[in-house]
Amino acid sequence: MSDQFAKFDELLNYPCVIGFRVIVLADVKDAKDQIINTIKAIDPKSNPKYKGQARPSSKGNYCSYTVEVKVTSTEHIKTLYNKVCALDCVKHMI
Repeated sequence: MSDQFAKFDELLNYPCVIGFRVIVLADVKDAKDQIINTIKAIDPKSNPKYKGQARPSSKGNYCSYTVEVKVTSTEHIKTLYNKVCALDCVKHMI
C-alpha cells in the first residue's frame, strides 16, 4: 500500500488542502456525519468541508461527495484513507 503514496512527498507541499471523493451507500442517511466524525477523530483541529452537491449514481445505489481536508503529511493522508474506507457505509475513496 505504501507504493501508491510514495510520490506524495515529492508532489505536495504540506500542509495543503486535498479534495477526497468519497462514494457511499445511498441509503445510509448519516454517512456524511460518519465521514466528518472520522476525519475529526484523526485530527480534531481539522475543519473538513463538503464541496458542491452530492452526486447520486445512475441507479441510485450510491452517492458521492467531495470532502476537502487540510493534510499535514503523507502519513496523515494514509490514515485518513484507511480510517474513512473502513466505515461500513463507504464503498470507495479517491
